[in-house]
Amino acid sequence: SGTPQVEIRDEYDAATRSYRLHMRQHTPPSAAQPQKTALPIPIRFGLRDADGAPLEAHSASPMLLRPDLILLETEQAQIEFTGVDSRPRPGFLHGFSAPVKLDYAYSGEGLAQLLLLEEDGFLRWEAAQRLMLEALFEQMRGAPGEHRARLLDSLQKLAAQAPEDKALLAELLRLPAENELAAQIDQMDPQRVASARDALREAIAVALTGPLSVWATWAPTELSVENTGRRSLSNLALWYLAALDSARIRRLALERATSPNMSLAMGALRALRDHESVEREAAMDEFHARFRNDPLVLDKWFALEASSARPGGVERIEALLNHPDFVPNPNRVRAVLGSFMRENLCAFHRIDGSGYRLFAEQIAQFDQTNAQLAARLVEGLLGFARLSAPYAQMMRATVEQLAATDVSRDVREKLDKALAAA
Repeated sequence: SGTPQVEIRDEYDAATRSYRLHMRQHTPPSAAQPQKTALPIPIRFGLRDADGAPLEAHSASPMLLRPDLILLETEQAQIEFTGVDSRPRPGFLHGFSAPVKLDYAYSGEGLAQLLLLEEDGFLRWEAAQRLMLEALFEQMRGAPGEHRARLLDSLQKLAAQAPEDKALLAELLRLPAENELAAQIDQMDPQRVASARDALREAIAVALTGPLSVWATWAPTELSVENTGRRSLSNLALWYLAALDSARIRRLALERATSPNMSLAMGALRALRDHESVEREAAMDEFHARFRNDPLVLDKWFALEASSARPGGVERIEALLNHPDFVPNPNRVRAVLGSFMRENLCAFHRIDGSGYRLFAEQIAQFDQTNAQLAARLVEGLLGFARLSAPYAQMMRATVEQLAATDVSRDVREKLDKALAAA
């Protein structure tokens, strides 16, 4: 069990025209498996020069199964390539050739090259995500710099030479979600993470206003693979532009929210979700009225309201739990409490701890009727060791208070395990 980690370090010797890769794999221990054995890990790769042209390289190593595929089967290994005329810029895990976490120190320039010149869709996406993460880390340190500038420049070039595959383009432009970003950070300050992501979203919207404004007008409703991609890109463009608080974009989103196509309607509502505006209220009210008698679609409305970053998020969750249409079935509970915990970073991690307390109160209540649901929800309170002060202390205190009550065996097991490990 567990996700293997692959560390790759490289070195180039211009005198001998040789290029070496030093590789190491490691799978962290788990309770049932304290000692992990080495796994066969296929690593598809490619080498390019500084201008982005493919480089040819040769190796006699049996690890090289074919010119673009290394098989790493031992804990540590080295492979040497000869006949390499310049220091390569590598790309690893083409096509996500192995489900591993890769540790390789790509340069910002190398990531930009992968994003713009690589043909493999996964590698392009991974490069975009890494550039975005580095730009977000800079933003959180309060010093936007090289990575943000390189990211914005790369995205502008990407938009100018947009690929035919609009679904891929949408994924290349998509910011990591708040919970995905939080998973990359130890001692996380949730408010700072949310603020940094908002700032980068606005910076991208400003840098790409021209193409985003074109894509945002696309609203194809016909069913086809091409139109699915166009809708995805249009929804993302609308979401970015909404960060600029434009009345024109709010009106466009309000109109789009009434679309008979659910993807377009939901994209418009997500664009409006975090705004205090008459357009938002009108769009949400119309959607609620239209789908009030469709439980699965109404769950989407509850999830949107629960994840809204508008002020008063904790109080809004309380209101949703008391809403006339709230019924305590698992889908509706997850739509409200699950969305609150995963997608509403500022409200769930509110500085006064009220988000944690409300969440714990609801877990204790639902534990009386559905222990399995409560046990799934309680996982949202068990990451306190990864938080910075004062959030870690407040969340742990909430967990301790919940553990002191008469909870089910399913919930008790998870609470005790988290407290013992911290």
